[in-house]
This record gives sequence, C-alpha cells and structure tokens, in this order.
Amino acid sequence: MIDEKKLIEKIERLENIVCGYSHIVSNVCANLLCELKDFIKEQPKVDEWIPVEERLPEDTEEDYYQTVIVTLLNGRVAPGVYKNHEDEWVVEDETGANEYMFHDEVIAWMPLPEPYVKED
Repeated sequence: MIDEKKLIEKIERLENIVCGYSHIVSNVCANLLCELKDFIKEQPKVDEWIPVEERLPEDTEEDYYQTVIVTLLNGRVAPGVYKNHEDEWVVEDETGANEYMFHDEVIAWMPLPEPYVKED
C-alpha cells in the first residue's frame, strides 16, 4: 500500500526544488504537483469505510459486480455486492449464502484490499 503522507512529502520537496527554476517552468510544475497532491488525497483509502450516504460502489466495465466489504446496521461485517441497476445489495450471511438486503441495512462499505504479492 502507498504511504500517502510520505508521497506528499516527496512531492513537496520536489516543489521546493522546482521553485529555483525560471518563473514559467516553476509555475507550471508547481501547478501540476499541486494537482497531483489533490488527486492523491481524493483517492479512496482501502482501510476507510465509505458511508452509503456519501457514495455507492460504481459499475465496472466487466460483466460482474464489484465485491466489497460492507457493514450492516446490526454491526455485522460481510462481503457483498451492490447491484447498481437493481439498486439492491447482496450480502453473504454467516454460512456463505447470499441474502438480499434492504437498501438501508447496509450503512458503509470499503473496497477489498489488493491481493498479497510475495516479494522476492
């Protein structure tokens, strides 16, 4: 996972270096670096819950729905999918079977983490 704080610190160091160049070059670079910092801050964090009032999972280009982790109103955490076209949630129960949830039963969600990759 990317350490957002360290990445932004590196961008800010680069901004300081760029300030020593010509006015036009430094302004263009400073603007691009500022946009990059804003873009990084806007990205959803893998370990942060997203309230459903804030936004819902988006459709994917593929023929399947994006699996996410959800928190239910009763406090249970489970894998689930949001079917955008049907405006409904399908969540796995404790046995792994699918159960259809009313829209207000899912209160938050987060993307699944990236798969583990063994480092050589």
